[in-house]
Amino acid sequence: MKKLIDTDQGEDLSTLLERRRALGDAGALRIGDRRYSYAELAVLVEQRAAALTGAGVAAAELVLCPTTPVLDSFLMQWALASLGVAMLLVRADLPASRHESLIRTTAAEWSWRPADEDAVLADLGLASLIGAGAGTEQRVTRITDAERRTAGTLIRCGSAHWSAPAPASEPAPAARPALAAANPNSSASLMTVVPGAATAPALFVETSGSSAEPKIVMLSAAAIIASCLAVNARLELKRGDRWLCVLPRQHVGGLAIGYRCAFAGAELIVQSRFEAEKVRVALWDQRITHLSLVPAMLQRLLDVDPTPPPDLRVVLLGGQGIDSNLARRAVEQGWPLYLGYGMTETFSQVAGGWIDAEGLPQQGMIPLDGVEFSCPSCGEANTKSRGVSLADIQPPEQPTRQPAQQTRSRASAKAQGSAQQAQPLRIRGPMLMLGYANPTRTPGHGLDNGWLQTSDLACRLPGGGLQVLGRADDVVLIAGINVLPAEIERELAQLDQIAEIAVIGVPDPTWGHRLVALYVGKLEPAQLEAWCRNNLPSHQRPRLFARLERLPTLSTGKRDRQALFAHAEALAPRAGLEARVDHAPRLETERR
Repeated sequence: MKKLIDTDQGEDLSTLLERRRALGDAGALRIGDRRYSYAELAVLVEQRAAALTGAGVAAAELVLCPTTPVLDSFLMQWALASLGVAMLLVRADLPASRHESLIRTTAAEWSWRPADEDAVLADLGLASLIGAGAGTEQRVTRITDAERRTAGTLIRCGSAHWSAPAPASEPAPAARPALAAANPNSSASLMTVVPGAATAPALFVETSGSSAEPKIVMLSAAAIIASCLAVNARLELKRGDRWLCVLPRQHVGGLAIGYRCAFAGAELIVQSRFEAEKVRVALWDQRITHLSLVPAMLQRLLDVDPTPPPDLRVVLLGGQGIDSNLARRAVEQGWPLYLGYGMTETFSQVAGGWIDAEGLPQQGMIPLDGVEFSCPSCGEANTKSRGVSLADIQPPEQPTRQPAQQTRSRASAKAQGSAQQAQPLRIRGPMLMLGYANPTRTPGHGLDNGWLQTSDLACRLPGGGLQVLGRADDVVLIAGINVLPAEIERELAQLDQIAEIAVIGVPDPTWGHRLVALYVGKLEPAQLEAWCRNNLPSHQRPRLFARLERLPTLSTGKRDRQALFAHAEALAPRAGLEARVDHAPRLETERR
């Protein structure tokens, strides 16, 4: 396998923030109006690491940390990394049952509660967190900052891993060097290389759970480093750049940005949630160079102001495919769109491509250096498609065939052929996870001889780029024919007046499945049905159409596929519903 990047050139996760201290007053982190330089952040991280060591936190352990307060979560992120301790970021409002489930799955040794969240400890099921065999007072350690104010509370999790924290006055032998370095007048550094840290779990990340129960991914420091260096090289992130993060930081899309900025010496600007107007202001006022969004966020941002700011060089889109109409609209205005493909299991992006005036990466998504894909060739697949206007859509009694429609139909047929060749994509590369989390933290869970098999159907274009056609678990059987709803979504998304659309397969006792189209836009259901009747094979035609105000999404901004399926399954023709039911599918596939 081709080596990604020589990571032996001084790159190390545990010493990174200490080495960035040399950048002095260069911006490292901005939260609201408060800006922290790399020198400031390094000092704060050093102090926090000393306090954690004095409380008994040791290398190779795992600490659950909330994403807020934002500064606190960053101090924990880099302090734990400096000590060779793994971290799992979680929502601050995580339900107690889910919190306990994460602890059981990962066998986490510690749970961290920042000071302003101490009041909610009782609501987190403290008794169940600390386990049997030790009293609450024995299991809770207060952490203070350099000014002796309470910074937060460490809770030991589970009796299987419990041992009494060493008193601060008499630290364990391994902790003494770190505590000595915590003296503000000392020039010694806490940041020491932890043996084995490159292959041990350094980070645990929960998947978004858009299609199934979320999983926990174990990532090594080596995987994080490989990913950051490769993505930074592809997106040309460099010292002095500014990356705006509006994505949830408990998931990889938001979390990875902080690591990339630290490796590049760039500044991370954090907004706690996406608000289009606030993002617009930040883009212009703070001269943002890089921005990560999901397509729904891009849509709202364009609605607020279609003009891109002059300093913006990259809008990284991920989480789901982008509608080419939306992409064309943005590119025509000058927005620099880059479509990335990746997942939690690879610490985000493993391939991507710049979107051009056609609304697509014309060469497909090019793999990052060192990444290997196992998938068939796309063959005759045609990645380009032409748009269709509202004027092309006629009622059923007045069918028309425009040249644009015929061209799209031929392209669709080619794409359908490529879908028949597609297989679940397999990935291998230096940023690949150690495996899915388990109580013993044994690597390899979810991998097959170093390969990850995804649920995505994909093929390789002639130039080597990747084309993702849909998810294998979305394929439905209709009248004996395998149908990929994502292909139909791409077809219908080209229609004028369609803002968003999802095509869902629901069980049908006669035909195996029926397709339901849930969409946002100005088209009437009857118009959309008419176009489908005239332009799609019978087995690819939705039979029920429902216009919604908005498609359901997760906190990440990605579509909530489980909610979409539940909505589609619950739909039935009834008075007042903007929906229309067609006839049952026919076995033949010609158009009528």
